[in-house]
Amino acid sequence: MSLVVSPVSAQQGDLDVSIGSIGVGGVTRLGEWMGVRVDFRDASIERRELLFRITFPDVDGDTIVVERAVASNQDVKQSVWLYTRLPISGDASSRLRLSVYEAEEGSSTSGSGRVPGQRLFTDEKVISPVAPSYGLIARIGDKDLGLGAMSLPAWSLDYNPSGQERVRVTGLDGKDLPDRWHGLAQFDTIIWTQGEPTTLTASQSGALRDWIYRGGHFVVVLPPVGQTWIGSSATNLLSDVMPNVTIERLEATDLEPYRPLVFWNKPKETNETIEQIQNRQRASRPLGKGTVYVLKPADNALMEEAMPILAGPNDDPVVTRRLLGTGMVTLVGLDLAALAPNRLPNAEQFWNRVIGLRGSYDADRGTLGASRTGYVTDGFIGGKIESRGTAAAGVLLGFLVFSLYWVIAAPVSFFILKKREKLHHAWIGFLLSSIAFTVIAWGGAVLIRPHRVSAQHITVLEHVYGQPVQRARSWFNIMVPWYGDATIGFDESVSSPVPLQVTNNIAPFDGLSPSSSVGGKFPDARTYAIDARSHNSITFPVRQTVKQFQADWVGGPQWNMPRPVDVDGTSGDDPVIRQNERQGKNTRLHGILRHDLPGPLQNVTIIISWGQRGLDRHPTALNANAEAWKIVNPWAPGEDLDLAEITTSAQFAAADLQSFISTLVRRPGPASIGAEYSTNVFDGVAAASLLSQFPEDKTAGTFTGQVHMTRYALHGWDIGKWLMQPCVIILGEITDYGSAKQIGSPVPIILDGRPVRSRGSTVIRWIYPLPTNPPEIDSDETTGPDDEGA
Repeated sequence: MSLVVSPVSAQQGDLDVSIGSIGVGGVTRLGEWMGVRVDFRDASIERRELLFRITFPDVDGDTIVVERAVASNQDVKQSVWLYTRLPISGDASSRLRLSVYEAEEGSSTSGSGRVPGQRLFTDEKVISPVAPSYGLIARIGDKDLGLGAMSLPAWSLDYNPSGQERVRVTGLDGKDLPDRWHGLAQFDTIIWTQGEPTTLTASQSGALRDWIYRGGHFVVVLPPVGQTWIGSSATNLLSDVMPNVTIERLEATDLEPYRPLVFWNKPKETNETIEQIQNRQRASRPLGKGTVYVLKPADNALMEEAMPILAGPNDDPVVTRRLLGTGMVTLVGLDLAALAPNRLPNAEQFWNRVIGLRGSYDADRGTLGASRTGYVTDGFIGGKIESRGTAAAGVLLGFLVFSLYWVIAAPVSFFILKKREKLHHAWIGFLLSSIAFTVIAWGGAVLIRPHRVSAQHITVLEHVYGQPVQRARSWFNIMVPWYGDATIGFDESVSSPVPLQVTNNIAPFDGLSPSSSVGGKFPDARTYAIDARSHNSITFPVRQTVKQFQADWVGGPQWNMPRPVDVDGTSGDDPVIRQNERQGKNTRLHGILRHDLPGPLQNVTIIISWGQRGLDRHPTALNANAEAWKIVNPWAPGEDLDLAEITTSAQFAAADLQSFISTLVRRPGPASIGAEYSTNVFDGVAAASLLSQFPEDKTAGTFTGQVHMTRYALHGWDIGKWLMQPCVIILGEITDYGSAKQIGSPVPIILDGRPVRSRGSTVIRWIYPLPTNPPEIDSDETTGPDDEGA
């Protein structure tokens, strides 16, 4: 599916309104935050305030109104962004209604202090989003730089025919970026290939900054001349988040020595087209000259402020990144535009290593079988948070009471009255039975009815060691035991230690599949408003039942995550994890870890990336030189975990990362077609986190044993980019299901000002960066397409 929006424009009186874009770059994804840009010009003589509203139904049948008040400037073209989460249950015919009113003072559930007055404009548009399985990358600028190869042709499939996630690269202009991070949430990576950063406004720069801190990967390809991103010439609002490097500009440099970074000698394909033959010939020609920036860490740079990822001859860094929050900013110093005549760079050789993807982008993907068994790795979420137990108890009680009533009011009463020859009093017996069982039914309903707010949750919590923030995404099913309205939001006393433009978002959640649907629509449909600029709280209708939400949170540390400690168990003077030189399989990693999480960490998996493998690595193999260890026993709070022992002891069996990934790939036979991926929370989150590293399957023919793996709710949470640099990643799960101790969620949710008590599972993702070691450009390590070990 694709989104093609014809500009809608209307003029009523002095107001000219047009829908500039539905989705940033004209694309939006089901189940994701969506930005709608409205362009307008107000020719009214008097300056006035306008109220912009978009409306659509939620899963309960109520109407969500997302609104934003804007003061107009006389006869000046202006734009306003409105944001909302697009339900995952939508389709190609989902409709969005836009209305514009004169704003008047009044009480609104959105908290804007404005209510609609005279309606000035209205229009309804069909939204054509891409499927929730799509991975999205934004390319800012007209220069393709090899990125176009990642996008598949416009087939009807919602997945990559080789079994991996389908990726779409969307081109846009820097001036079209939104003013809140919500609009950027759909993108895993944003790559700036062309344009001046000085064109960004303060709000656009703030949105990018927020998005990076929340796990986004921002890549900047430095222009060959006139770069203003870093150094003394930097005048943009994002210069302070760029890698802390010294920059050396090499003009008219021969690019041929850099060929291993950008060129992969693809095997000749069967039945190659003329275009493929020409591209192969062009790529084999000598490279020309271009500008190269050497990006070395500055003398005062901390390790996380400048981490070389790829280097040229003499080990001079040409791709360097900086860690920010749970995201990163990467600078590319190669003149990629100068490689265009050679049809380079190859996306699988260069971009896969920069942004952390895996696989080849061959033109023959369309010849592969389309009949694959699909698995949604995170499809368990909706079903896991449903409150089925209470509903089942109510249904069972109702069935028992009705059955008992029917037996006593009919055959039993008749038998007793007949035996006593008082059948003429049957109506009295029936009346008394009805009254008695009415009291029993009402009393039973009151007894089993929830009397306090409760919730069930699934949460993913991430922290990068040394960074001041944690981020979390939580899905929860909350029971509100009254009728009327309730306001749900975040505890604002738990603030972010870094100044962010917009911190937290909360939105109604509609599950990830029909099987996880909450239920039917309520007959008393109501309308509730949300402030389009900040979705940190919602006042919504309640009917003594449950409602599901998705919360995106970032803030100071809520839980005490793993940390290095000294041998004596103290934190000392910043203990560190140290890596020895790799000697075959006897790699040692020195360091002791301890955590003070609120419960034991289960399913502990330690992934260690030693860096990237050689540049001759076949792109279908893992670029990461990584291993994984599974810890059988739970890791209790206060207990020490010795990495040296784990990585060398025979007690802990090491597996290359590919072997661990293989345990997450489902291999169905005909009997399991259509089955869910997993109901295990940890397995589902682990698979979604590593989806970019899953092997491609180019087996053509029958579909038995062929799968395609997707994710719906955990886009932006892939750890592939971290595997492109040395690091330690710990995955684990904390749950209080079936436990007497209630742990709750790390996300500080409040309802009507009071903390919400919840039960559920939290998957922990802890990342410890290690010193980087870019692959050597003259490495002679070569692998074939079947050599996929890590």
